[in-house]
Amino acid sequence: MTQANAQIPLSEPTPLVYGDNVQNNKTFRLLELHDDVLQALKRGDSLCIKGAPDQDAVLATATQSFAIKQAGTSNTLLVAMPRVQKYVTSPSQDNQDNDASPMAIDGEEAAAAAFEVASSLPILASCHEYLEALPCKPRLDQLDALINERRYAGEDQEDSNPAGKYSLEEICNRVQASEQEIVRALEQSSALLIHGKWRAMDFAYAHLVLDLILKTITEHDWSYRKVPLELSAQDLEPHGISRDVVEHCLRTNGRELPTESEANESGSATERYFEMSADKICRLCALYLLKQGKRWQFDEFMEAWQSIVPPEFVVELALLQGLALHEGQGQQRFISYFNAQELPTDPAARFSSLFKMRPRWTHADILPYVNDLTTPKETADALLLKYARGSTDNTNTRWFNAR
Repeated sequence: MTQANAQIPLSEPTPLVYGDNVQNNKTFRLLELHDDVLQALKRGDSLCIKGAPDQDAVLATATQSFAIKQAGTSNTLLVAMPRVQKYVTSPSQDNQDNDASPMAIDGEEAAAAAFEVASSLPILASCHEYLEALPCKPRLDQLDALINERRYAGEDQEDSNPAGKYSLEEICNRVQASEQEIVRALEQSSALLIHGKWRAMDFAYAHLVLDLILKTITEHDWSYRKVPLELSAQDLEPHGISRDVVEHCLRTNGRELPTESEANESGSATERYFEMSADKICRLCALYLLKQGKRWQFDEFMEAWQSIVPPEFVVELALLQGLALHEGQGQQRFISYFNAQELPTDPAARFSSLFKMRPRWTHADILPYVNDLTTPKETADALLLKYARGSTDNTNTRWFNAR
């Protein structure tokens, strides 16, 4: 069945009429749709406006986030609605009730059905403000708080209390971002999906699991380029470490190789293999040392760092970008913990934190702490230009300090 729509004739002018009950601009809220939001509506996707009373509202589609901002205009925006006088049917319907519902008409007769619109349009309200939806970065500060509320530290530390454990649906209801952006952020944060809940892993526990996996690789003389999941899980099971945790550790510290059908030691099951990442393992081991809270002398740190990674891996200062600060020269060189992931995601707050740590930064030093704030329309250099003051010294070194 087809439903006919009331349409305003465009071939001739239609008078606008102010009625007796014209509302002020607080009765209606006009929203100017970004094209991506419009396309989402046309596809039938759901939209969600997120935000607590003390937060700016965010409109989320399935894949994007949009900041809702109020804008003003000097032009008066009028809200009007066509007024239907009567329902008109095709000639074959002349003998039927003119007030019949268009939903009750079938076939070709429905195509001939139309509304006769009143000769004037009544004004319902006038507005001088409207809302606009502007693409924005997902606001993920609350996501970090949710997954860290109760970190996973092994099954022996678990209880039946559901507090502090959140499913994806519960996270999406609280975080001002689209579901796709939230899932991507969960994966990038190395959060663990365990028993249907997303949680950060306790750092000491994560390091313990990785250490056991590395020892298992050495004991079996496996290649770091091809580590079997099922056999690794079997070896770690006596330590009380679940298969899901082993797979998570292999995935966050490497990548899964294309599946191949190959018999394992116990039969004919298809084994899955992972290639370990030297850079990721070295960074995690560096983090283990840096989180001890001390300010390391440079040579002492590099020696300690190299001693806890597999002999095949070589540690490099470049791997500490975004994790630690390096300062000084000669015997007075030091390494100290300063993690970009623990800084605010709001650009203004981020730069404020950076300049509290150091009054001025070189371009090379500050870049790792800014790169995660970039968007397709705003590069790292654009952010530096906006939130910092740049200068160049007589050695042609570029410096940045607070505005």
